[in-house]
Amino acid sequence: MTEEIGPKPLDEVVPPAESVELPPEQRDFYQKLRDRVRTWEMADGRNYKWLEYTILAPDLFHLMVKLSLDKDIPIWYRTLLGAGIAYFMSPVDIIPDIMPGVGWLDDIAVAALIISLVVKDVDVAAVRRNWAGEGDIIEIVRRTTGTMSKVLGKQAFHRVGRWVKRKARGNHRGATEPSNSD
Repeated sequence: MTEEIGPKPLDEVVPPAESVELPPEQRDFYQKLRDRVRTWEMADGRNYKWLEYTILAPDLFHLMVKLSLDKDIPIWYRTLLGAGIAYFMSPVDIIPDIMPGVGWLDDIAVAALIISLVVKDVDVAAVRRNWAGEGDIIEIVRRTTGTMSKVLGKQAFHRVGRWVKRKARGNHRGATEPSNSD
């Protein structure tokens, strides 16, 4: 009888952790949003025209949170990401979130717009390393901003973008907006 040489597979040494379901009052915004999107998708969303974008909502929110905490991201962009996070969490926005599916489109548009600004001016590797979703985040953001611009209307989409940038500058006066001269 021969004994195998080398380390044992991890699952033989450490049993897999059991999934612990938190009570609803202890779940964070991200977990609640994922649950809402999943529940809606299974019940009503399967035939929804914008489903492929709607299911991005939790992952885009998560990415904004991760980027806002990343020290490699300049402070002005982290402030801008903070404004996007606040918009996502706010019950008052362009399209009320009480309307599942369609109510998340403006949040997705704001997130995609902010992330596209970060991608344009910051090291793309930082964005990719913080992305927990599926697919290439750069392609997803490009496609999402283009589609949301059409869904919400280009003028409204750009107006929201200008509002978010003004909000971010006003909330963090010490941060410097990147110059367009680069």
